[in-house]
Amino acid sequence: MAVPECMTHGRARTARSRTGLRVVWGAIVVIAALFVGSQGGTARAAGAEVHVAVTGKDENGGSAAAPVATLSRAQALAREAGRATVVVHGGTWFLDEALVFTAADSGCTWRAADGAKPILSGGRTIGGWVRKEGGVWSARVPDAYAWSFRGLFVDGTRAVRARFPNRSAKDYALRGAAEQLSKDANSQVLTVDPKYLADWKNLNDVEVVVNINWASFHKRIQAVERETGRITLMPPHAKYWGRNRPTSKRFFWFENAREMLDEPGEWYLDRAGRTLFYMPREGEDLAKAQVVAPRLEHVVLVRGTAEAPVRDLSFRGLTFAHNGYALPDIGHHGRQACFQYDGDAFNGLPAMVQGEYLENGSFVGCTFTHGGSNGIELRAGCRGNVIEGNHVHDMAGNGIGIGYRNEEKTIPEKNRIANNYVHDCGTAFLGACGIWVGFARETVIAHNLVTDLPYTGISVGWEWKGVPTLVRDNVIEWNHVHDVMREVSDGGAVYTLGFQPGTVIRNNHLHDVKRGRYAHQSPNPGLYFDAGSKGFLVKENLVYRASGGPTRFKGKPEDYTLEGNVFGAEGAEDKAALPGVRAGAGLEEKWAKLRGE
Repeated sequence: MAVPECMTHGRARTARSRTGLRVVWGAIVVIAALFVGSQGGTARAAGAEVHVAVTGKDENGGSAAAPVATLSRAQALAREAGRATVVVHGGTWFLDEALVFTAADSGCTWRAADGAKPILSGGRTIGGWVRKEGGVWSARVPDAYAWSFRGLFVDGTRAVRARFPNRSAKDYALRGAAEQLSKDANSQVLTVDPKYLADWKNLNDVEVVVNINWASFHKRIQAVERETGRITLMPPHAKYWGRNRPTSKRFFWFENAREMLDEPGEWYLDRAGRTLFYMPREGEDLAKAQVVAPRLEHVVLVRGTAEAPVRDLSFRGLTFAHNGYALPDIGHHGRQACFQYDGDAFNGLPAMVQGEYLENGSFVGCTFTHGGSNGIELRAGCRGNVIEGNHVHDMAGNGIGIGYRNEEKTIPEKNRIANNYVHDCGTAFLGACGIWVGFARETVIAHNLVTDLPYTGISVGWEWKGVPTLVRDNVIEWNHVHDVMREVSDGGAVYTLGFQPGTVIRNNHLHDVKRGRYAHQSPNPGLYFDAGSKGFLVKENLVYRASGGPTRFKGKPEDYTLEGNVFGAEGAEDKAALPGVRAGAGLEEKWAKLRGE
């Protein structure tokens, strides 16, 4: 039966009316949701901003007017919204645990609020200071055995772990350590002049630190025979000993005894007595100062997987600080680039910010500082990431690192390290590099300013034989590296290892490669092509004032292509050479302000 036309039109009008009502009602719901979000509800819209402030409340919705209080709550809201921006306002967040990012955080951006300098800290403040005799102050640390920190920061300045001889002394390292070692490496004994030894109360907490060839050796002491000068090092021991063993030709010092605390800026943690001691520098008032000790090994962990990588995660303008590193029982048998000799070829220090399977992520305009190990490191499966415009300094280990094992499924690739200011790394572990790239391919290292390091400025490659690996097509260009190799030996401003076909080193300004007073015998050139190095185009680099000469090649002439470089001493004739390199290497104009921070 046919439906009358008037009824058809009526139903159409009714349907349109209902549709209109639904549209209007939907708009009301959206407006209400946005209003509730601004007043303390939950932010849900994709691309939303979630604000977090130390003055916020976690029951808030995360708007600018009603920020949440904790980073974990901000992260939960950002995940719920999807591809959200977390705006972190000024203040310091002392984290209870590392902030962990997974695939659920893909597409999110974490940035500092305009004009703010927020700090994500892996440390904890220590208060309750009491003035003692001899200019020393003390504070109780009830959990000192579980929290055995190796760094301390007073009003943003790194304090010096109590040591003998003092770092300020004319002779700040000793000589005379001799090695005795059983063939099975179960016993390691150093013999020193007995006058260097004292009745250290907490003997097993005392460490001997040896300046070895291209790194440092750190080991706790088990027993001392003061009459003979024999020091038994605490087991277990790494089976590697080799050329980096502490011998009579290398220099050493002792750290971490109350009896060594004797000059301003030094500190000591008495674990047995659960007490921290510090001798203030001039102008420091422990009743008012902020004293921070590292507690967490990592501040940020990006934990993607091969099946579920973290994609498009970005950090902007944040400061990461105060991570710690507990010396393992085996100690630290230092290898270059803050790796260790203990049977594993990839056993470097952990990093304050560490990533795995991060794709197309970025760290831009951030600060990494006051670290107990490495600064930022991208490892397995990290691809297409950018580390740019960051200030990396005051790290116990390396500054920036990219690399993992020589495996197709895990090798990092197509990452960019550019316009970073990296300096004063290796404050504890002397084998530190400003920038380290190991097994990685198609890495660009460009326009970085790298300076004031105990070891190498930029190191690329991780294979000592000239055999093919997956490392290839890296580019090291327009970097300014100077005042490196200040402590140890056998490194350079730019250092390479292994066969790297297609790799280019060009337009770098490299100078003032030092030789430390206690360095061992190996030279420190400006450009150092070490074992297995070949396959490089080396073009228009300016290299001068290097203690070990401008270059050192371990390979054959046909292993390298050299074009238009200026290698030599600084002089009137060189100041006109490669003026574009001299003027253009280092930070680009956009990031030049980093030098003043």
